[in-house]
Amino acid sequence: MIWSYEQRFKGADSAHFVQHFRRADFLLTLIAERHARGLDEPDFLHGAAMAGRSQLANATKQLQEAGAIDLDTFATREDVPSRYFKQTLGGLGQYYVGTLAELSLLNTEKRDWVRYTATLGLPLAQAVEEIVPSDHFWKVVASGRVLAKDLNALAAFCPCGLRAGTQEYTLLEELFFGEGTHYATAEGGRQRRLSLALLLHLAESLSTIDDATFGVMAFRGAIYSGHLPDGQQWQVPDTLQATRECWHVYQSNELMSVALLSLFASTLDLLAERQKDGEIAFPTIEALASHVATGAFGDVLEAACKTPSFGDYLDRLAKAAPSVGDWTHEAHEHQLGNHLVGGAREGRENEELVVHAFRVIALLAIRIDESRSAYDGILFAQDDLQRYPINLESFRARLATWRKASVREVLQDITHWCLATHLSVALRKLRETGRSTFRFRLGERGIEIVDVTPLPTRTTPRFNQSTQVLIDMGALRPQGAERHGDVVVTDIGRSWMARHGQ
Repeated sequence: MIWSYEQRFKGADSAHFVQHFRRADFLLTLIAERHARGLDEPDFLHGAAMAGRSQLANATKQLQEAGAIDLDTFATREDVPSRYFKQTLGGLGQYYVGTLAELSLLNTEKRDWVRYTATLGLPLAQAVEEIVPSDHFWKVVASGRVLAKDLNALAAFCPCGLRAGTQEYTLLEELFFGEGTHYATAEGGRQRRLSLALLLHLAESLSTIDDATFGVMAFRGAIYSGHLPDGQQWQVPDTLQATRECWHVYQSNELMSVALLSLFASTLDLLAERQKDGEIAFPTIEALASHVATGAFGDVLEAACKTPSFGDYLDRLAKAAPSVGDWTHEAHEHQLGNHLVGGAREGRENEELVVHAFRVIALLAIRIDESRSAYDGILFAQDDLQRYPINLESFRARLATWRKASVREVLQDITHWCLATHLSVALRKLRETGRSTFRFRLGERGIEIVDVTPLPTRTTPRFNQSTQVLIDMGALRPQGAERHGDVVVTDIGRSWMARHGQ
């Protein structure tokens, strides 16, 4: 879009570019939606991730009533309900510009008017220009007025128009699979290639299991355990084993994070209840952590563990817990983690959530491979772990002490660790950004809640985005009306697996 604009509007200034970019951005969304409706096909095959979809109903109504869509009604930068996107450069500026710059497709030296790179951006732009009616597109953008016949005539711009055998497809294949002169030598390209190949292999493996669903939960369970939903071992090719193990580390870190965030949230809920009831505040985080361990949370937890000793609890768990491969079992850490996240906490008592979170922590403790580094195979900058002191390395270091402690002492130490780390990280963010992210503060009257309790959340493994890439490139073919669920690996997908993963 940027290169094509530049060919037609010589010498235009930044304001003109932004106006036309925003019109064009929303026009692409309209085209994709029109094409999906015309073919009566699911949105994910066309424009499900396009910018400004929340305004489609209003734009459709305008088209029906006025016979045309005024692009500036939605592309405006004024703070009005019809605005399609607040960010100056729409979805590009909000989500993608950094990634495209890292991939050397865009040059971001100019703040408002980003440019393509000559080495990689220009060839891709020219490849797209060869297969879409750009003159008509920019004529509509310049007029600011869109008719139904324009949307029909511009259907080639719909994302589903990507076709194997074109130069555009070849360049995107090189980008996603880390091939070609530029990407082949980059570590990021290699890992992207192997991770996409691993996704294809998982989809192929799940297709042999009745009622198995290709979705993010199956992905999390399989990469963590090395097993498929029916309990059989996932036979990952040797070339993809190291990649699966790196994703296992990712998911282990995720489970640890969810469990500790859940304990943190339950502690803040307890604090908020006391504050609401007018009870005396705790003078220090140490006093609060002690109360968590000696009060109702500690009582319920010790009863659930059936022993006061954390070491004994681990020994019992090692004998009674589901195997790591049995990740569909309700007592497996994978399933327990689901109960601790976001809306799944609703209707559950904090005492129950504390027991679940503590069990996840204990299960992680008995699964740990002490013979290798916690982040083996994953590259970190030197200070990454220092900036985020709760991590798998520090978790393992604490385990040595915990094994000799009581269940209540471990709960107290974990609670204090979470509270102290929150203060440390919030102070750093305040210093670096000037923005306060404190959930509680230490005042003259003791600890006081200053913000709502944060619900535990997961990070995203970019599963949906990666799956969409594979669908758009024709490597995966959904069999139903949903992007996930029943999918088939196509001949293109199998050829990629043969080249990159098997």
